[in-house]
Amino acid sequence: MLHRHNGVPSGALEYGVVIRGGPREEVLELPEDALREAILNALAHRDYRLTGAIQVHVFFDRVEILNPGSLVSGLKIEDLGHVSRPRNPLLFGLMDRMELVENVGSGIKRIRDALQEYGLRPPLIRTAETWFSITFRRKKSDEAIESLSRKGIGEPARRGSPKGSPTTRERILAAMARNPRITIAGVAAELGISGTAVKKHIHALKESGEIQRMGSDREGRWKVTK
Repeated sequence: MLHRHNGVPSGALEYGVVIRGGPREEVLELPEDALREAILNALAHRDYRLTGAIQVHVFFDRVEILNPGSLVSGLKIEDLGHVSRPRNPLLFGLMDRMELVENVGSGIKRIRDALQEYGLRPPLIRTAETWFSITFRRKKSDEAIESLSRKGIGEPARRGSPKGSPTTRERILAAMARNPRITIAGVAAELGISGTAVKKHIHALKESGEIQRMGSDREGRWKVTK
């Protein structure tokens, strides 16, 4: 259950406890992947010629992320999620090599998908001549976690898998065994989970010695050792 003081702007997002017949889970009221994508988009697409900073405002009923700079010329709000024209291609290329971003133009789609999975409304996107904002609407405290308790969200391995069904890590290992050169984005697409979730599982698999990365991040391959 979430706890907030009615009528007072909230300075932080809340966690709720979800129980699905197994160990209890703490779930953030807004999808972390969506928030992460929004901040990365703000960094990658802001207009660095303008003064000002990227701003994150947490209100009682919403979270707003604002960055200096409107949409790139010729791009409309309805194009977002389908078309992308990076304002800062060198910065975007660096973020791509660091595996902070995936396919160009897919960030808004991932945000929308993550919110839908949480049972939340799509983000509110607004723009003007010198700024761009994306707003996540928060649910009331007695609603925010209830819908999550009725459906699976996030990473299946955290909830445990039905008897006979492969866990997320087992599915990642199988994907790597079939295609040792598969990318993180490719694993995410094949399993239907976020790139962030895949990275967390890969880190755990490396720590346990079940996989090794042979060669560079771009040209290397995966070796399944167990």
